[in-house]
Amino acid sequence: MNLLSALEIGTPKLWIVALLFCISFNCTGCENDLQPSYPRKQADLNLNPKSQSTNAAISVKEIVIAGSDSDFSDLFVKSASILKFIDDDDKKKYSEKDRRLTDLIEAATEKVFSGEQREGRVFIEYDWWPDHTRHVEVNLDAFTQSYFDALRTLLGGEFAEWRIQVVIYSDLRDGHKLGSIIIWREKLLIDKSLYEALSARGIDFRCEAKPKKVHTDKVGR
Repeated sequence: MNLLSALEIGTPKLWIVALLFCISFNCTGCENDLQPSYPRKQADLNLNPKSQSTNAAISVKEIVIAGSDSDFSDLFVKSASILKFIDDDDKKKYSEKDRRLTDLIEAATEKVFSGEQREGRVFIEYDWWPDHTRHVEVNLDAFTQSYFDALRTLLGGEFAEWRIQVVIYSDLRDGHKLGSIIIWREKLLIDKSLYEALSARGIDFRCEAKPKKVHTDKVGR
């Protein structure tokens, strides 16, 4: 007796077998659709490889090189986007957004460096001030091309008006500071000596335009 004949007769057990067979056949290749959907961290959503490669491809339009430490300080302050809070709710929203970006920086750092590679070489600051700026401190040898690209990738979407200040040391443990680079989505501000050091290390700043050297006494001091 074949399966069709058995079904015509109405054998209960074979009906059940046939039903299970049909379910299995129709669902083949659909396992992914049936997997439970778990919430993912914001960092996971923003650090997928496709998103990173697309964002990293956006070039930097301007590099400003500060002629001196005082020039850098002046340019850093003048370029700050300072937010004035209307009320406590406004402050809370800013604080939460600041923390989201900090968490993304943490995730990007973990993606580039393993625990041992990061130890003593990268420090992420959690204190904040309403100037749309996050702060990172790194050793010179830790400021790699992949880390530069990873940080800049974060500054899009809701963080398009934000910037990341990376203070670079010869060694974090001895406190010898080499200078700072300020990273916006499409602009960089950097100390002259640090620009030379990073260029010597082969860092590609993703900018086709010629860098502009600026002395603040020539820009309205």
